[in-house]
Amino acid sequence: MAEKTVPFRYHVGEAMVEPFWDPAVSGLKEWKIADNGAAGVKVNQYWCYVPYEWSKTAEDGTGAVIYRDYEDLCVDGYDSLILAAVVPDNGFLRLSADTELGVKSAQADGAGKKELVLSLDGAVKITRITISIGNTTRMPATGWINWLGVQNDRLLEEHLKLKAQFDEKWEGYLKDEDYEPSFRPEYGLIATEEELEVLRERYRQHLNEGGRDVFYENISTYLDMKPEEMIGDYMRLADDVRFCRQRDEGQFMAFSIAEKLVQYALLKKDKKVLRLAARYAMSLMMTENWLDGFIADYPLGIWEHSAFVPSSILSDLAAVLDGAGELLTETAKKMIRKQMMEKGLSKVNSVVWRYDSIFKCNQLAWYSYGRMSAYAVLSKEYSRIVPYMDLAAGDIADSMKQAIGTDGGADEGVSYFLYQPGNSGGGLFWYARALGKDFRDCVPGELGRTDMYIDAMSSTMEDKAFLPVCDYSEPRDIRGLAVMAYLRPDSLWVNAYHKKKEELGGMPNDFISFLLDSEIPVEDNDPKTFVRLSQSGYVSSVRSSGEGKMKVFVPGNKAGAGHNHEDKGSFLVEYNGEQFFTDPGMVSYGSAQSRSLKMCDFHNMLLPVGLAENPHPVNPLPYFFTPEGTGDESELHLSMDMTPSFDKYFSLWRRSLDSASPCELVLTDEYVLGQGSGAAVLLNTWFEPLHTADSIILQGGKSGCIIEIPEDMEAEVKKYEIRDKDLFQIRLYRQGSRGKIQLNMKFEPGIPQRPGIQGE
Repeated sequence: MAEKTVPFRYHVGEAMVEPFWDPAVSGLKEWKIADNGAAGVKVNQYWCYVPYEWSKTAEDGTGAVIYRDYEDLCVDGYDSLILAAVVPDNGFLRLSADTELGVKSAQADGAGKKELVLSLDGAVKITRITISIGNTTRMPATGWINWLGVQNDRLLEEHLKLKAQFDEKWEGYLKDEDYEPSFRPEYGLIATEEELEVLRERYRQHLNEGGRDVFYENISTYLDMKPEEMIGDYMRLADDVRFCRQRDEGQFMAFSIAEKLVQYALLKKDKKVLRLAARYAMSLMMTENWLDGFIADYPLGIWEHSAFVPSSILSDLAAVLDGAGELLTETAKKMIRKQMMEKGLSKVNSVVWRYDSIFKCNQLAWYSYGRMSAYAVLSKEYSRIVPYMDLAAGDIADSMKQAIGTDGGADEGVSYFLYQPGNSGGGLFWYARALGKDFRDCVPGELGRTDMYIDAMSSTMEDKAFLPVCDYSEPRDIRGLAVMAYLRPDSLWVNAYHKKKEELGGMPNDFISFLLDSEIPVEDNDPKTFVRLSQSGYVSSVRSSGEGKMKVFVPGNKAGAGHNHEDKGSFLVEYNGEQFFTDPGMVSYGSAQSRSLKMCDFHNMLLPVGLAENPHPVNPLPYFFTPEGTGDESELHLSMDMTPSFDKYFSLWRRSLDSASPCELVLTDEYVLGQGSGAAVLLNTWFEPLHTADSIILQGGKSGCIIEIPEDMEAEVKKYEIRDKDLFQIRLYRQGSRGKIQLNMKFEPGIPQRPGIQGE
């Protein structure tokens, strides 16, 4: 008799067939890759899903095809088989099951996250499952598979009804709607009464002068939502949909919603919004699991998404207890405080105790705002919490020592670094207020080492504060910049703060930044001409002449630095405040494109061509790397031997960047291939290239760049849509296994005048 395999039921209506997301229990080793004729197919286990990639699809468009045979997968009692996966652009996802009633199939078309439902139509036995992913363009692609499960429709419906039994009155938990609040914080941590009066007057004057209502902009999206209708099993982290069910995407986000509501309500004395914040808090109480999704709570697994969601919930609840506590009954307050300790702090602390790795990156910092604000509020009711708050402050200091280099650099890029001042610094702000200490005295000295780092990472663009290196996205809030500008008034952190403040219409949009703003200098600081970070390896040059201003940035490498892109050997160039050669940064981690953008294909690299697979350099790179050379007010000369980083494909790759003046740049690549038929120089830009017979012209809004095409090279331009913008990738090809490529680039103000533009 065939041995039965029974899906594991993790709640009444659903069961798991294949927990691909958890390396500890994933059955990926039992799956086989089909020989479908696609090239460069890779399917492997990752920390949170099973990624796939291919360099070229088969004739039928399929890229990665995997299957598993079962003696008897028993699906009796279930209506459908469900596959969760993320599909690339122009892609499709297919699922088929061989059953005793024949082969059942389903397909979903289009990019993005999918939960593909295959109706079993009464079948109770499966002997083979096949998963196929492909695209209609036959282009290289990547994505991932999350899990494979089964569902009983009726029982699932009964389960979901449990979450739909709350109304907006919250009788016994919120005071009656005719209660008139005083708008005075209970503990004076989010702001004191005196501070609020000053902030209200400043904000009133700002609005009277025609300024933007930025605190209203923070909450406008949430005003018409009913938090009671958003109660579910779990709560996703902001716009990250990697780990939640599709049915949960319209439910709660961990995104400081209640804190933003409280701040607006206190500032404007808005009774309705203050009550909405309290309703959010009560709805959070009814959200059973303060986790991203069922995969973080799977009984047979050990996978977790650290403590991102519970720490975000803690900061919301701390803000509500302090700023909207007068609307809550004593029962509600006790309930909130209890769950903050049992479901919030217990989870955060367990992660802190178990993982030394979180001290070396941005994660301890990430949790510290919620952790510390929760401790601060709870300490006003329970004095025994104070020693634990001191321990949390010590954790912040320990993390900054490990996460911030001796040169002030950070491994993961500036977006991730900003959690140090934003969340750790913001948490210490609450800590200082709770204990009556001076904020400056509570901040570890490591933040003071970052002046050179911000010089390297700063953009010369008027509307952008930073270079888009690593997993970069534009700063969502101003708090981290305000803390750094307050602490480092003679650095370019002040400039970055001013840019973000200008983006917000001249007004910071959170209370901590608002309170620090008056002590931040109003004048910008000048950048350093040449910067080299001794541990991170980053090199930056800023030079000006009568014709223009050029910034060149080259990422180095701290030995073994993780969470980095495949960008060693790449570079960025800005001229006259415009970014001509860029790194596209990052998109939502829920998009398949988030994997592609980490790869060397989206950086300004030299790549081998004519391969059967997508090339990848060594990453993480185990050794320290920094470009050799010098720079001053007029010239820049850098050279780098990138062979060890790409030794699978290059026997030799040496690259140099030479600039005799701020309006010219020469890129030279000398190479010997170990694999491939030729090489391609990749240049990424947001400006649409104009292609002439012997050059490529990039025209910005204020300046232009002319790239001379060598006689033995062919040029091609590819276009990608990233964050609703077109990224253009110039590919300059040269055939042959060895050679030397020299690209001459000239930058000039205005519009470059060159005849013979193709297409005219």
